[in-house]
Amino acid sequence: MKNPTAFVGFMLILMGIMFTAGGTGIGYLGITERNEFKINGISATAIIYDIEYYISGTGENRSQSANVHIVFYTENNEEIQTLLNEYNSSMRIGQEIEITYHKDNPHNVNVGNSFVILMIISVVFSLVGIALLAGAVITIKNQINKTKMQKTVRSTGRLIKANIVGIVEDRTTRINRVHPRILEAEFNGMRFLSGYITNNDIMNLDKHETIDVYIDRNNADNYYVDLESIKR
Repeated sequence: MKNPTAFVGFMLILMGIMFTAGGTGIGYLGITERNEFKINGISATAIIYDIEYYISGTGENRSQSANVHIVFYTENNEEIQTLLNEYNSSMRIGQEIEITYHKDNPHNVNVGNSFVILMIISVVFSLVGIALLAGAVITIKNQINKTKMQKTVRSTGRLIKANIVGIVEDRTTRINRVHPRILEAEFNGMRFLSGYITNNDIMNLDKHETIDVYIDRNNADNYYVDLESIKR
């Protein structure tokens, strides 16, 4: 892949949209449930009568969680046994906890922190999504500016024949878990790095000792390494 910037920008946009949409959805769910329980919620005291512990994940990602079984009585004195929607390590069998149950579905139970947790998750997801989208905008903008500069340099810059030094890896970037390769050239002590090269470009290097480089007449830091020149 000669220029992965478009791919990177696309992936950042896609992930940004996914995280932002996920955060918005979780936030909407939290607000909807909170409002629903404000209207139809009834407070009660429940007792934890059983805790089923289990291990999730593997290796370093292993963590302990639990299914917390509670029992309580509705305002109509109906006994309800159900699972709690959250767990923390301080919970123990026989412990009394304050809950809110939905009057039309007593098995739908909420404890005080669940809405807050949903909103925290919503904010985190949304912030990550916004950061990814901002990264995509910056990446694409930088590439557009770079492309404009290279086009200008190629049209108005000075053409030199730089000596091909070799091939190096761009250690700052990974494409499919592999560092892309770039061509390094040199001219009168000045060092030039090309865009990403393909296997075909590498095969063509055996036929050339130099490569065309266009340099800005006013700023040597602006240059364009013409990979097409080694194909001719």
